[in-house]
Amino acid sequence: MITKQNVNITKDMIQAAKTVFKAMAFTQTIRPIVEGYQQQIINEMKPQANERDAKNCQLGFKIITSPKQSYLMNNTDFQIYLKRCNEERIKAKLHVKSEEYCPLLVAEDLQRQAERAFIDIMEPVTHLTADKVLCTGLDNYKQLIDLSLRLLAPYVDNKL
Repeated sequence: MITKQNVNITKDMIQAAKTVFKAMAFTQTIRPIVEGYQQQIINEMKPQANERDAKNCQLGFKIITSPKQSYLMNNTDFQIYLKRCNEERIKAKLHVKSEEYCPLLVAEDLQRQAERAFIDIMEPVTHLTADKVLCTGLDNYKQLIDLSLRLLAPYVDNKL
């Protein structure tokens, strides 16, 4: 059994945990803003599903009601949706490297990168790498991150 007493916690591990906590906070801050304006745009537009994709997915709808279904939009509606999302991103003062980037996807990617680096830096303690854990399933991967963060949380300065 791993306990705090028999684990050699390094500064690199603590720093990696801080980075994950910051990335998680950033994602949680961005998510309601982006999902809010995306849903508002969908509600206003009432975009149509691409007929071919709707048939292939055996969907019982033609109007898209959720941002999670945006990949089903016909090309015209999708271009309008992207343009409107970018306008709302600018109004919300969310900055990205390119107008084509979604700030939520950027935040989620940063979080994934931080989590992966954290798992790998914790390998001397857990004897697991990100690749090994991912082979066993995403739930195990998330559980390893959670347990490792719980182990290191007492060492992380709360003034991130």
